[in-house]
Amino acid sequence: MKTYSLLAFAGAMMTCGTATAMPTATDTGDSLRVDTMTQNLGEAVVSAQRAIARIEGDALVTMVSGTYLEKMNTAEEMLEQIPGLGRTKDGIEVIGKGAPVYYINGRRVRDAAELSLLRPSEIRAVEVVRNPGARYDATTNAVVRIRTIKRQGEGISLDALGQLKQGRHTYGNTSLDLNYRRNALDIFAGINYYQGKGYGDTELFQEVNADTLWTQRIEQTSTGEKWHLGGKLGFNYDITPRHSIGVRYDLSNDFDDRGCGTLSADVWANGQYVDHLESRLDIKGKHDPLHQLNAYYVGQIGKGELSFDADFYTNKHEKQQITVEESENNDDRIVESVNPVSNQLFAAKGQYAFPLWQGRFCVGAQYTFTDRHDDNIVPTEQYGVVTSYSQLKEQNAAAFAEYARSFKWGQLSAGLRYEYVDFDYFSAGIYRPEQSRIYHRFFPSVSLSTKWKQTQWMLSYNTKTRRPTYGELSSNLTYGNRYLMQSGNPLLKPVITHDVTLMGVWKFLQGVVSFNYAKDQIITWGEALKNNPSAIHIYQTNHSIPSMTAMITAAPKVKWWRPQFTAAVQKQWLEMDVQGQKMRFNKPIFVGKWINTFTLPKDFTINTNLQYTSPGDTQNARLTRADVFYLNVSLQKTMLKGALSFTLSGEDLLHSIGKNAPRLFLPQALFEQSGMSDTRCVRLSVRYRFNAVRSNYKGKGAAAEHLNRL
Repeated sequence: MKTYSLLAFAGAMMTCGTATAMPTATDTGDSLRVDTMTQNLGEAVVSAQRAIARIEGDALVTMVSGTYLEKMNTAEEMLEQIPGLGRTKDGIEVIGKGAPVYYINGRRVRDAAELSLLRPSEIRAVEVVRNPGARYDATTNAVVRIRTIKRQGEGISLDALGQLKQGRHTYGNTSLDLNYRRNALDIFAGINYYQGKGYGDTELFQEVNADTLWTQRIEQTSTGEKWHLGGKLGFNYDITPRHSIGVRYDLSNDFDDRGCGTLSADVWANGQYVDHLESRLDIKGKHDPLHQLNAYYVGQIGKGELSFDADFYTNKHEKQQITVEESENNDDRIVESVNPVSNQLFAAKGQYAFPLWQGRFCVGAQYTFTDRHDDNIVPTEQYGVVTSYSQLKEQNAAAFAEYARSFKWGQLSAGLRYEYVDFDYFSAGIYRPEQSRIYHRFFPSVSLSTKWKQTQWMLSYNTKTRRPTYGELSSNLTYGNRYLMQSGNPLLKPVITHDVTLMGVWKFLQGVVSFNYAKDQIITWGEALKNNPSAIHIYQTNHSIPSMTAMITAAPKVKWWRPQFTAAVQKQWLEMDVQGQKMRFNKPIFVGKWINTFTLPKDFTINTNLQYTSPGDTQNARLTRADVFYLNVSLQKTMLKGALSFTLSGEDLLHSIGKNAPRLFLPQALFEQSGMSDTRCVRLSVRYRFNAVRSNYKGKGAAAEHLNRL
């Protein structure tokens, strides 16, 4: 489910862009499955070449090593072919669950760039967890765990990548990663650079039914430019074979971060022409360097494993925005604002996993403190836009326990997580009790997996939450034009979801049925301004929504051709008052995916990915455009035993991403938006790897879920 922004041009810059007597955990820190589960349930899988997916513990496991998947061009391209995963405008998602949290060998992935450093040939298996257990943050709706092949070797390794992308504009991206390993010491460093431009063309129809029926039709264009430079430095040291420590430091900055846009609008009142507006928007971003530090300890204590992580994050940035609005029949306006934001975050997490009662038990605790200042300074306070100073402080303390055990019939896993949140809101330095709150809750989870004849089954239940981002909580008012404004809502409640999922596997077929109830789902809302009923104020509010997802995937093998077919249906049940009438948003959305991999002689590989999304309803928005197809095609050539690779790809060749425009329904208003951005392009990638020895860094991170809210 998505929350839609109606001030798209204001974000132009963002467009750039298993039982034994002593069971052991096979993926310490992130999986409680017991090794013999592969014995109990794995009989349904004869070999990776014949069937590459199986249910193992809490996950659907897809083997990569020894299959055609290891010959994919990139890790991202390989992930597109994993059953249950699909591509959206924003990247890879778990179908019906949204964007996942990634782990590599038990370590939380910090950013998408880390995935690009993986070659599919280095990956043993990918595990898709649709209902994560208690050890994961209560905000984690889905997890993708990647297990790599353990590589031996010492010395210096190098990974160099250069990419050139040509769409309407030219984009460049380059990275260099170094790793040195000697005995127990592992040192790594890296640098990456990105430069790119983006554009967007949008049409917006707005209808506000207040004292008068106000209608506005807007055409807008936006461009953005961004330069990014980042680096990392760290080490991993094995004190003994049973104890390891490590530190990682990340430093990055955005340079020349700016965007601009033009807006042309015609306005009618009760069908009578009122005004024509021409607006120019200039946005400039200023950034201080972003600092992020992680330290960890992992050790074998007795028969169990103890791990500890600590994170520190600090960042400051500022957005300067000037809107020049010229009116045909009314006064011209100039609206200026400066929005400085600072974030500081500290997080710590510890856990201990050990054998207990012929199974495995894990207990742990986590603490996070966040301090955010979000100001909106308006030199000339008028037109309803005023200066505001806000501060948000949040403390989150959690404790969790999880137990897994194998039986003759399968495996049981159960967990319980408790979270206590103290949220304080300050406006102009004054504590606001009506917007501050304390809440605490238990989050249970349970999963059962078994085998019946040639099939595997898993039934799971969990409770999760989604806390509002700090931007969604901000009361700062953003000026679109005199008829359209937008802000956050400090009164937003966290979303509580209950999810029941049934999964089955038979040979090369996988099926999933999931039922979800989201209490206080965050949706886009709005109302006419009391002092100016011609203008609509857009913000977010809470509304409960039940929904379901059904999906089936077939992945047969036909010699050198590997096809995969996925069909999914997502449906919700929602009834709301829209302009005085009851309206149902129950129309399902169908998603189809057809992936093909062709393995050719002389180390050539061709991949195609075709996806289809139908019209339907999501929250209080209706996707109206029919027959939206997304197509990627790539050709790869490897040389030097895989060390050097060349990839030529065409992305979004039908130029359809973003075309499935939403029609948003509000109590007093109707919005319809469509647009295009720079998603159709040709990409050339060149990659060279020398002595591919990967870092042994074991830090899992303690703050990732909270960083996503900043």
